[in-house]
Amino acid sequence: MEIPTRDTPALALLERGLGGKAADAGAVVDCMQLLRVSKRLLGFFLEVFTDQGISPGKYSVLCELLSERAPVSPSYLAERLGVSRPTVTGLLDGLCRQGLVDRTFDEEDRRRVSVRLTSEGDRFIRTLLPDQYGIMADVMEPLSDRERMQLRRILAKLEAQFT
Repeated sequence: MEIPTRDTPALALLERGLGGKAADAGAVVDCMQLLRVSKRLLGFFLEVFTDQGISPGKYSVLCELLSERAPVSPSYLAERLGVSRPTVTGLLDGLCRQGLVDRTFDEEDRRRVSVRLTSEGDRFIRTLLPDQYGIMADVMEPLSDRERMQLRRILAKLEAQFT
């Protein structure tokens, strides 16, 4: 899935003085480059997931269920993944149709639901993970250990602004 990665007209507008007095052209260029890399990574991984018949959201649900090793509630999944309960419900609907996840309703209170991987779902995610982790390692391969440590610190610092 291709996500457009061309520069927006923002830089040209900034150069024409439309960024206001406080605009730091270097910061804008750096942020645009970070956005470009993010878009390319997202597009690349969307393609990988699409080839496997899942979405990034479904992948996250499968990984969370594999790491939990026991049935969990949809609300727990929503909290762990940082998404809304309706979003998790939609993801679970698709995963159930694919036979990768099973939902069980409490016999005494049908509002209570637990979710677990099916044996097919367990096999699927365990087969997919080595490839995914390999791709992630390949993406980072051009960077030295020192550069990756620097990148982690920089990204954590940027991410802290949003939490």
